[in-house]
Amino acid sequence: MADALSRTSDYSGTALHYQMQAESDPEGTSAEVKAVAAEMAKTDPDSADRFLGQMREAGVVEGGAALPRGIQYAQANTGTMTDAGPAISPPAFDRNKFGDTLNQNAGEKPGNKCATRVRESLEAGGLDVTGHPRDAKDWGPTLEKNGFTPVDEKSYRPEKGDVVVIQPYPGGNESGHIAAYDGKQWISDFKQRDMWGGQGYRTQQPPHVVYRRGN
Repeated sequence: MADALSRTSDYSGTALHYQMQAESDPEGTSAEVKAVAAEMAKTDPDSADRFLGQMREAGVVEGGAALPRGIQYAQANTGTMTDAGPAISPPAFDRNKFGDTLNQNAGEKPGNKCATRVRESLEAGGLDVTGHPRDAKDWGPTLEKNGFTPVDEKSYRPEKGDVVVIQPYPGGNESGHIAAYDGKQWISDFKQRDMWGGQGYRTQQPPHVVYRRGN
């Protein structure tokens, strides 16, 4: 994991993964984060510092704490005042158009266009993805801007409109992967057999976050 994380500067997806893990095992999560940072520091001290800083901001290690995700979501979607001013509610999400577009654009085989196809489907569903990232692994903040929140995977059952953002694994595509559930199956730029979308992800199971719109 340390090698893969050293190749990126945005650890938001990893932070969300550790936030969920910390809910049941805060001490173990903190220890794991520090171990990953220590491993990163052996080859890239600057990346290790950035990683640890973002983990502190996320509240998964000592030195800083973030608001619980539920509070963050409430502030972003109820029009309440925050330090940044009045919140803006995200646009409505048409899951049917989203799912239809996923199916229409899906190819027979992977084509390295997972982020493009999911983006097109989100736009077809009525969402504003202005300023979206290029790499699949970095889509977490854009989804959150549109009202998506992480799902606890302990008792997870996929629902139409769910989106999974998967971080890269050693030796795999450095852009990571993104896919969405149309109500029957997971689709990226092709119709997948499961959420992972490839044997490498299925075997390695790198950090990932499943996002869902509440309404």
